[in-house]
Amino acid sequence: MTPIRLGAGLVLAAALPAVFAVVFLVSAALRRPVLGPALPQSQGEIAQRPTVVWGIALLVIAAFPGAGALVGVGSITSAAALGARFAFAMNAEIVLLGGTLLYLRRSAGADRLRGER
Repeated sequence: MTPIRLGAGLVLAAALPAVFAVVFLVSAALRRPVLGPALPQSQGEIAQRPTVVWGIALLVIAAFPGAGALVGVGSITSAAALGARFAFAMNAEIVLLGGTLLYLRRSAGADRLRGER
């Protein structure tokens, strides 16, 4: 693999979470949450909070490699540092997914208790 391809891949891998974070946050600001269409019509309003949380968390995930390089934790091209950043990002997204599913389940349950659908 050439250094140019490696560099392009690293830039793309670092930029994707930031791009998705901006999409999530802009959609929440426009009151059209990205997570809204995945939910039944009555739960569209519930999707606002998880959309904002996902947007902020993806910004943190995107900032993690740069912050690590600034404090000298690992080289941006080191295989070990790349693996550590990948493991952090995947674990953060798994925790986010679990929290989102729990929030949506509890919100839907609260709606049913109040007699809403």
